Amino acid sequence: MAEAVRMSKSTSGNRERSGSTSDLVTIWVTFFVSLLAAVVGAGVVFDNNLTVYAACGEKSSALCSGVGWYGSMAISLAIGFGVVVAGLVLGILRHRTGRRGAWFSLGAFVGVILVTLLAIVFLRVTVP
Repeated sequence: MAEAVRMSKSTSGNRERSGSTSDLVTIWVTFFVSLLAAVVGAGVVFDNNLTVYAACGEKSSALCSGVGWYGSMAISLAIGFGVVVAGLVLGILRHRTGRRGAWFSLGAFVGVILVTLLAIVFLRVTVP
């Protein structure tokens, strides 16, 4: 009887361990997807910068400052990659306490998309 109880405890422990392993794998996979999204988002913002400043250069009367360029690239790069790293760190810290941490990495992916949109809006607002 004691042997059956011990075996059932070890089996449930293996299930918990595999669940936490799948959570850790999910954290790392969503981290790399978020990292790729941050690189693509920075590229999209860079492309929008080139398009806006090419159109601005064609207009001789428009005053084009570098605020839109530097601001949108800073938002896209610094905040975008910061969100990705924060999602990874918070996910792993939560995973270490035995709770599900994959939501932080998934939230970082959503955050990268929102930061990219914010950078594009900032660029469109600051450049006439």
